[in-house]
Amino acid sequence: MATQASTINSERVAGRVGATETHVGWMPDFDDVDWSGSDMTRAEFEPLMKLDVDAWDTELSEHREWFDKLSDRMPVQFLLKSELLGLRLTPTKAPH
Repeated sequence: MATQASTINSERVAGRVGATETHVGWMPDFDDVDWSGSDMTRAEFEPLMKLDVDAWDTELSEHREWFDKLSDRMPVQFLLKSELLGLRLTPTKAPH
């Protein structure tokens, strides 16, 4: 028997449950999450869904350091995914 959470996830994949597109993927809308057994409020949830571009930029920089150290053993797909994510974040950065 499917749980309510797995049903909502399959509904989201099928495009029948709301989500907001961000530069790092789709983020669930508060009203479309099963909050049973949780005391999470909308006021607590909303800041968690904010995209911190500077934090992601730092994270990707740290990934590149690891990738450089592991370059001979690193699948090229990891490098490409990291580069694509960096490119998706670029338009959100303010000009310096």
